Amino acid sequence: MSEEEKTAKVEKEEPEKKPEAAKVEGSKVIIDGREYDPQGALDLIHKLRPYEKKTADLEAELAKYKAEETKRKQDELSAIEKAELERDDFKQKYEGSQKELEDLKIENQKREIADEVGLPAAFALRIKGATPDEMRTDAKELLGAMPKARPTTSTTNPGQNTLDKESWADQAKRLGLLP
Repeated sequence: MSEEEKTAKVEKEEPEKKPEAAKVEGSKVIIDGREYDPQGALDLIHKLRPYEKKTADLEAELAKYKAEETKRKQDELSAIEKAELERDDFKQKYEGSQKELEDLKIENQKREIADEVGLPAAFALRIKGATPDEMRTDAKELLGAMPKARPTTSTTNPGQNTLDKESWADQAKRLGLLP
């Protein structure tokens, strides 16, 4: 049995210990049976601060060197490799433009179909379908689902604004009081 297997077996057999609460006895702190000196910990932190600053400076320097290395690799690319990268970039832009053009054509076709069917322009982009026939069918369904305008009826009291325009005799005729 290897050393790792023995350690794993012992860890499985021992129940997991819950950490004890910290106890303070005089100037010492006791956690899980170990004594810690708070002042010693502070002294250690103060000793490590310059190393932390130096580590941060070294990490910044490393990032700078990595950026320079990337730039150097870009500069070393051959003219053919640069042309291939540029071609790939243009190809992506071309494909994006083609997709945009296709979307605009479909939007225009939807607007034309909406106008042809009599659907209000605000609903044109709600038309669905892959082919013009499917779009026409959907546009007709949308138009059929829209509420119809109610026929206007003449009122018996046209309101205050029309009194100036209509004479009393005309009003009486309209109301059926005069022949």
